[in-house]
Amino acid sequence: MFFTNKNKVFRVTNCIKPFLNLVLLWCFLVNKTITTEKGTLVKITEKNENEVFEQSAKALFSILTKNTLIQPIKSAKFNLTAEKLDNLLEKYLDELIKISNEKKIDYSKFRVKISKVNKEENVELFNLEGVIFGEKAKEKRVFIQKIKDVKINIQNGEKIFAEFFVEK
Repeated sequence: MFFTNKNKVFRVTNCIKPFLNLVLLWCFLVNKTITTEKGTLVKITEKNENEVFEQSAKALFSILTKNTLIQPIKSAKFNLTAEKLDNLLEKYLDELIKISNEKKIDYSKFRVKISKVNKEENVELFNLEGVIFGEKAKEKRVFIQKIKDVKINIQNGEKIFAEFFVEK
C-alpha cells in the first residue's frame, strides 16, 4: 500500500501496518485525499451542495491529470437528475469523465446549480445544471475505472461532507 503527502510517495511495510490507520487518518485530515495502489479516496467539506460538487470535480481532475495550469478556454453544458444527492454526485463525476474522454479536454473550472424538482406528488428529484471549462489535454492522463462509494452527509444544515473513491 502507498500513501502520498505533498508529492512524496511512501510505501507502507508490514512492520508499520498496526499504525496504518493513524497514519492514513493524519494524511486524510491534512490532504483531504488518500492514495493507494487501487485508487484515491477523496473527502470534501463545504457550505453548500454547489460548492461540494465543484470541489469534487476539481479533486477528480487533480487525480486525472497532473497539469495544474489548465486554461478555461472551451466549455460544455449539461443537465443531470437523480433522486438522491449521493447518486447525483456519482452521475456528475461519471459525466465529467465521459465528456473529458470524448472531447479529450481537461477541465479546471466548474459551475453547478443544484435544485429540487417535484417529479410526482411525493417524489423529489435533484436537478443539476452544469457548465465546465477547460482546454485540450496536453499530457497523458490517469485511466479511471470508476467512481464508487459516494456518500454525502449534511450536518446541522451548516456543512456538507462528501466522500468518494476514484478506482484506477
